Amino acid sequence: MRHSKMTKPAVIFQEHRTLILFLMGMLLGSVVFLIFYGGWILVPTHDAWVVSTDGDMTQHQLGWLFYRKTPWRFPIGLIEGISSDGPVSCMYTDSIPLFAIFFKLLSPILPEHFQYMGLWGISCYALQGGFSMLILYSFRRSVIFSALGSIFYITFPGMIDRFYHHDALMAQWLILWGILLCVKQDKKWKHRSAPVILWTLNTVSAVLIHAYYIPMVYMIMLAYIFIDVFKYKNKLRAAAVFISSTVFSVITMWVIGGFYGKGSVSDGGLGTYSANLNSLFNSFNHSPILKPLPVNQGQSEGLGYLGAGMLLLAFTAFISASLKLFASPSPLKSLKSTCARYRNEIAAYSIVFLLSLFAAASPVCTFGHHTIYSIEYPQVIWELLSIYRCSGRFIWVAGELFMTAAFYLLSKQDAKRIASILIALCLIVQSYDLHLWIKHKKKRLERGSVCVEQLRDKRWDTLFSEADEIVFAPLPRDFVVYRKLYFVFAEAALKYDLPISSFSMARTDYETLRDYADDKLSELYNGTAGDELFVFFRKEDVPEKSSDYEIFAMDGYYAARKRK
Repeated sequence: MRHSKMTKPAVIFQEHRTLILFLMGMLLGSVVFLIFYGGWILVPTHDAWVVSTDGDMTQHQLGWLFYRKTPWRFPIGLIEGISSDGPVSCMYTDSIPLFAIFFKLLSPILPEHFQYMGLWGISCYALQGGFSMLILYSFRRSVIFSALGSIFYITFPGMIDRFYHHDALMAQWLILWGILLCVKQDKKWKHRSAPVILWTLNTVSAVLIHAYYIPMVYMIMLAYIFIDVFKYKNKLRAAAVFISSTVFSVITMWVIGGFYGKGSVSDGGLGTYSANLNSLFNSFNHSPILKPLPVNQGQSEGLGYLGAGMLLLAFTAFISASLKLFASPSPLKSLKSTCARYRNEIAAYSIVFLLSLFAAASPVCTFGHHTIYSIEYPQVIWELLSIYRCSGRFIWVAGELFMTAAFYLLSKQDAKRIASILIALCLIVQSYDLHLWIKHKKKRLERGSVCVEQLRDKRWDTLFSEADEIVFAPLPRDFVVYRKLYFVFAEAALKYDLPISSFSMARTDYETLRDYADDKLSELYNGTAGDELFVFFRKEDVPEKSSDYEIFAMDGYYAARKRK
């Protein structure tokens, strides 16, 4: 018997549908995260797993610890004592300014040992679930369809790859946020300024998380602006979205110290750390189903693999859409009618897809080991583009758009349950395809859960307690690759409240750092050094014995100081 009125839960769902769906997606993402990695990494006082590697996450945590002990000043994101060329922004240690600033505010009540990387990880999974749930529900008003489909976004391999590696880059929900705003572009907002505010919040969030997401969000915004201008003829809103987002993003960057100092934000590697054109269907040896395809060295940065289940789902969606088209009385007429109806959306998303693919693959575009084209930019343009030297990461925009297009096509299935059944079957394939990768990731986390003390010799305690600075010298051009050394001595510097002369981070002024280290080293040699502790990168850097200074060789490291 059908009820003439909806039940109370149904009424509540209709009234608060967006919030409920978003929370459902967040819950689903959180559950997936806990299944993958366990809840122990969420314990804020358990920081051994964060600083027990010589990888990116250790750099981020140590950057946060230096930032935590830095007195408040303006710009508010500056870290002191981590570089001899002056304060640097916490965004250049990839310490996720959004979290770093918030938890620094809480620092007086936080325990001495504290990490937010676990909380950051589960937050990204949750938000990935929340935004994808809303996107899919807008295609088909089915909670089951949306929930099953959102798991594909939650388990997006590009995001899995970044956890316990380069965790700041897990925020791929920023891309989904932009896609959702595009999907909801025809929504009648209660407040006309809502889209402008939401886009501004999206871009500001990108600034406060990781600089690579800024151009990614703008790529999606391009589709929004294109549709606003050519379909809705709303040039004023399009302009307001762009101007507001840009102005407040620049202000935010200034507030957190992104423009502070003279270090270069450009670096080498442009054209090396790109995405191969086979990236979206290349398993990079993470799949028991699909064999890895050839890529060039460095192109793992452009990992955009969608997973065997997602690729199967996309193929199924295309076939089902084609069958539906050919089942019509006039397939060609139906195709033309559909293309004409959605010409602005098709053009906008195609442009963004190709733009992200171009940005990810350039300036040296390859398919396998074959070079398709190579662009020789002028030096000025090359240096500008080198700000985003790991261009392969832009493939994530193309990947998220590809997935969304597949789900959109599948949502147009006439049979209500067929689409959900197909998603469930492909999800089984996806789970099997990724399970070994997840298992390997979890084992790495468990192995890193116990921090191994690197400096065992008790003489280090005396050296650190009697020093007023740690100077790394002489400084080689590739000093940032000496991560293990930096991380070991940065931990000691934090413990004994010592500044360090240089550190492995995104923005540095090599000449200034080198000159400072050389000047200090000269003072050591001529007997005028103060209480600096000199740490050498290699054994061949260690000077000859002298009556002016002492040399120490302990735990595989070499140090010197003025003779007492």
